[in-house]
Amino acid sequence: MALIDVADAVADQLGTISGLRAYKASKTPDSINDLPAVVVLIGPTLYNSAFAGEYDHTLRVMLLLSKADTPSAYKRLFDYISPAGSKSVPLKLETDPTFGGLCDTSLVGDNSGAGQTMWGGVPYLSSVWELQILM
Repeated sequence: MALIDVADAVADQLGTISGLRAYKASKTPDSINDLPAVVVLIGPTLYNSAFAGEYDHTLRVMLLLSKADTPSAYKRLFDYISPAGSKSVPLKLETDPTFGGLCDTSLVGDNSGAGQTMWGGVPYLSSVWELQILM
């Protein structure tokens, strides 16, 4: 399978979180107006992994919460970074670590915490997860 298929499946899986808009890697938007939203981006790839014939990819799962860095938006971030709960991004990613059999497995890695991301020239309160993909 292609990495973009896995990335799109990640967006599909996260799109089941109530109130969260998930954008597929194959349809990355120029601007984002429906918030909160998540965008799946490609990260580093290790081509010579210890596993013969397998590749270790990283996808970056970027959560955009609001166009303004406000206390209320910051407080909502806790629901998404929590390891449990109905809005938990890591819990949703771990629900099916193969994303319907598109990869061998995946592992939720680091989260950046609260930060700011520019998208389409607009600053957003954001947080990013590193999702390791083994294919």
